[in-house]
Amino acid sequence: MSVTFVCPDAPRKEVPCEWCERYRAESPELLVDGKCDRYCRGVEQVSDAPEINLSNASAGDILDLLELGNPAEPWGELAVEDIPGILQRIMRVLARSESRKHLLAEGSVSQEPRVGINEDGLPAIELGPKVIYGGVADEQIVRRVTSLRTLLVWAAEHNLTVSWG
Repeated sequence: MSVTFVCPDAPRKEVPCEWCERYRAESPELLVDGKCDRYCRGVEQVSDAPEINLSNASAGDILDLLELGNPAEPWGELAVEDIPGILQRIMRVLARSESRKHLLAEGSVSQEPRVGINEDGLPAIELGPKVIYGGVADEQIVRRVTSLRTLLVWAAEHNLTVSWG
């Protein structure tokens, strides 16, 4: 699952469907009535507004860091008049690395042993599947917060709300 931060009311324009264009150029035999599939209209609505897509965990961390609601329920909306206050929080977070330290994590690999019985009927220990837990570096947090700042500045300049979910 993921959480996307967007300006839902950003102006949109109609452009040719990217997949239809790709199929037309690379695999015209796959076109259905001149389109990439039977449900495609041949055009899509796009916006110049920035968008940010994060995993639920990353979005929850950012929401927690900026005090933007309950990280366990990563959905919400930010009114235009609230954006300047959040931009100030972002500047403080970016300026002080200690405010981000609680989000840092090192990666690890786990491989749990399992006890089983071998073909001779004797107990045997086998290693289970490897589970790799990725870490989070400070640079990743800064990059995510900076991307959110870009979206918020754009939204403020265009007098638009920001939603996530």
